[in-house]
Amino acid sequence: WTPVGLSGKEKETVVVFIDLREFTKLSEKKLPYDVVYILNKYYSVCGEIIENNKGRLDKFIGDGIMAIFDGGQSSRENSKNSIKAAKLISKAIKDLNNQMKIDFAEELRFGIGIHIGNTIVGMMGYGETVTETVVGDNVNIASRLEELNKKFKTELVVSKDVLEAAKINTKQFASEKIKIRGRSSELEIFSLENAYNLKI
Repeated sequence: WTPVGLSGKEKETVVVFIDLREFTKLSEKKLPYDVVYILNKYYSVCGEIIENNKGRLDKFIGDGIMAIFDGGQSSRENSKNSIKAAKLISKAIKDLNNQMKIDFAEELRFGIGIHIGNTIVGMMGYGETVTETVVGDNVNIASRLEELNKKFKTELVVSKDVLEAAKINTKQFASEKIKIRGRSSELEIFSLENAYNLKI
């Protein structure tokens, strides 16, 4: 028995994770008021860009953001929108850093991971907090790609599947094959130091 509206379906989805680097360290040196101000600036900058490019904010996880791009007509459009959003977020955070240097003498650094694949989409949660979200291996892969930015010292790590769907020239990226837990084949990924340099 499934309550109306709580059934799940499988759907190809572009999943984006964004996370701030060493924000905990930065927040230890700041007043709570300043920490909240900086985080809300970052959330609003990213949220606006995501929504303007037919994505939707799925959840905030501390200083991380999970977004889903499924508002376009095709995988190609959704993939391209996610890449465009990554470029615009990089540029917007660069501008935000220029403003913040005056007030805080600090810079926000971040990583973005993007992957496309089949996910389970459904209304999930409890009570008042039931929302439509996605779960599955491909969500975990997007999160893992975001984390790889720390290792590569980059802003963007994206899977080959996304770039192929979006028809983006891969020559502007550094590429690597990685092992993914639970998958027999390796995943080809592409990384970029500064996402605002993306040519779309």
